[in-house]
Amino acid sequence: MMTSVYPDLKDIEKKVLKEEKRYGDKYFKEGSTPLGLYDALMDLTLDDLHQIRQTLEINGISKLKKPELVQYLTDTIPSELQNQISLFDQSLFQVINTTADHNGVYHLGNQLIIDEKHTFWRNHGILFTKRLDEEYVYIMPIEIQQAFLKMKNEVKPAIERNTNWYLLTKGMLEYYGVLTTSDLFEQLHRLKTAPKPEELLDFYRVLDKCSDYHGEILNQPDYFCIASCEEPEELLQVQKNRSDLDFNLFSKQQLLEAGEAEFFQKNRQHTKLVDFLIEQYAVTHEEAEAFVIDLQELLQTVYNTDIILQMFQDAFDIKHQNEIKQYFGLAVDLHNHLKQWRLKGFSPRELSTAYQKTSSNQPVRVIKVGRNEPCPCGSGKKHKKCCGK
Repeated sequence: MMTSVYPDLKDIEKKVLKEEKRYGDKYFKEGSTPLGLYDALMDLTLDDLHQIRQTLEINGISKLKKPELVQYLTDTIPSELQNQISLFDQSLFQVINTTADHNGVYHLGNQLIIDEKHTFWRNHGILFTKRLDEEYVYIMPIEIQQAFLKMKNEVKPAIERNTNWYLLTKGMLEYYGVLTTSDLFEQLHRLKTAPKPEELLDFYRVLDKCSDYHGEILNQPDYFCIASCEEPEELLQVQKNRSDLDFNLFSKQQLLEAGEAEFFQKNRQHTKLVDFLIEQYAVTHEEAEAFVIDLQELLQTVYNTDIILQMFQDAFDIKHQNEIKQYFGLAVDLHNHLKQWRLKGFSPRELSTAYQKTSSNQPVRVIKVGRNEPCPCGSGKKHKKCCGK
């Protein structure tokens, strides 16, 4: 079974409950429908209102007092709605559309969850968090509903374009970890989905909006990276040092699938390790899969046998040495078949196979890799412990 140690658990729970109450009291006040935009804005703090002003890129009104600022935003937000929504992807559009279809109410459930998505909607002045009949909800002001229903069909082509941009970018980063801006555009050109010159500003704004909402990728001036990559600049240098290796090229469909939320590489090796954990330790499928996904994230950044073993020992009640041997064999196999960031989207096994084919096609200059020499896949392990097993 899985084992975990949580120090001062009761103190942590008290702090969490205290923070949830503070957050709920501030942002989930009792509401009612229909809600007017002026009233929704008046419930916010002055700092919240200025955040909306900055999100909408409105200048010259920073010195207005709260009532005047609220009135200005009440007049401005509906007229700017189409410009804002034209930078959203399908999942963002769907939240707005669902809310409008349900008389301006989007149900979040009976349990309060602190989520940055709440802040995103509030910062755009589109949806406001409230409590309604003991349930947590978003409420869309009546002025926003009316403006949205008038233009919802007009923005659909932009929504489709934006969704492709975001999913393809995120899909690439799932396999590569990080991409320079020039490499990203080169890939988009290959897929015939690169923004036109007049769309460049929209492209960056779309990725900013979607990244802010989903929290899955990070946009930097010179590169884009997946959020789970802790050392993107170091990874960029590793990739640069592999100048002999081109990026593994994926199809548009593969990238769109990788761009979906909560994507992870699920191959035969992944399934075998999940099955081993379920059978050996009587854990649920969800628990076993969560462990393997965490292991895959670790293998993307480091291949350290001590850390891999420690992770296993911390999570499971190991009774026999043979369990460690079985686990380690499955973990190595998983590593060798995992498409890796530092290998530009190739797996160690793919590179080893390609190396062997190249060698076999050059009989005049046959290069033999000794069992104790570094594996040509780049894992840092000896060949006999890696692809030469």
